[in-house]
Amino acid sequence: MFPHEAGPASGPYLHAWPATTGVRGEGFAPLSSPTHHLITRAALRSLPRVRAWLGPEAELLTWCYCGLQDMNWPTYSRFNPGEKPFAHVRFPDSRREWEISRYCEYNPITKEGRYAHQEPLLHYHRAVAAAEAGRARDAVRLLGIALHSFQDTGSPTHAAGESGALHGPGERPRDHTELDELVLHLREGFSAEAVVEELHAACAARGREVVARLSRDIDADVLDLQMACARDCVQATVDVLADFHRRFHGRLSFSNPPPPPPPGRNLLENADFARPDDEPFCPAGWVMKWWDRSERAVEIGREQVDGVWTVTVRRAAARVACLPTWPRAVRVRPREVYEISGRFLTREDAAGGLYAAFYDETTVKVTEHALFTPGGAGWQESVLRLETPGGAGILRAGAFGEFTEGPVRFTDLKLVRTR
Repeated sequence: MFPHEAGPASGPYLHAWPATTGVRGEGFAPLSSPTHHLITRAALRSLPRVRAWLGPEAELLTWCYCGLQDMNWPTYSRFNPGEKPFAHVRFPDSRREWEISRYCEYNPITKEGRYAHQEPLLHYHRAVAAAEAGRARDAVRLLGIALHSFQDTGSPTHAAGESGALHGPGERPRDHTELDELVLHLREGFSAEAVVEELHAACAARGREVVARLSRDIDADVLDLQMACARDCVQATVDVLADFHRRFHGRLSFSNPPPPPPPGRNLLENADFARPDDEPFCPAGWVMKWWDRSERAVEIGREQVDGVWTVTVRRAAARVACLPTWPRAVRVRPREVYEISGRFLTREDAAGGLYAAFYDETTVKVTEHALFTPGGAGWQESVLRLETPGGAGILRAGAFGEFTEGPVRFTDLKLVRTR
């Protein structure tokens, strides 16, 4: 399991190692190092009641939420020539796709907020506040950020205060076998507040020794110290998850489907693309998706045409689409019927139209649908009607362009439940 191996240009993940774990969710976003994810997985394996309570959110907590801080960088959605071995692919726009800057309360583009990469209790209290307000999924996403920060407290180089060239080698074990199979026991009544001091006390001296060994020899064997810290991080994660479960298992539910949305109301926010995100090319609440992230000539972005805000696609070979972010995707039930519509302005030789995909609640794709809009003079409206298939719990609807020099323009998207 080599953490820096590049993933395929057409796949959903930047890195190749997730394929060894069997993850399939399109919304999953594992990072360069699998350590945070494997620590969280080991902790949840030790807590079957907590895992059952979280239901589908347990998978997202494991393979996405506990890694959110490490995706909160301005490089996402771009080619990064200096990032080997990833210079040939565009980074998937995971930061906007999960609204990570909002959840982390720090925006690397605008420099707004505060960079609270550690401070685990701060993030845990934010998760508790969301849970107390009944915002269940927000609470679990914030819990993932908190778990990441707890785990960083016990990371050897974090615990030693090392942020330079030794940070990566000291933090990432070369062998995850023991961690991957680790199961720890629940310590009854252990609070999140008690975890931080204990974890740092256990790992600070080990971290200093890791830094000392690597300073003498970058290839030094530090696995014993790394794994001792990792085991303590798993125990801390168990304690925090158990504390959160104790507080909220009777108040939050992740298994009951939400009430259906009212018929006729547009379920897409900022559907005219008038509000920009932290970068003008992307509308707020939306994210761009590239089916082939090795394409360099393709353009997709927000433009104003004759006073109308659009998203415009040019020079696309493979499909590119503008879709709602995952937190704004619509929760659906089987057999509900939805109508997706939008206005398109395309040339006769341009290809684009409406796009929709149904997913299960762990973001594994169930079905996808595309309706091409014929090119021609003036604005045209397209309408796509779909019945929610069995096994689906999430619907993302937007618009796309492909196999076109363009321009393909679209705006005024609408998604309504009709039955």
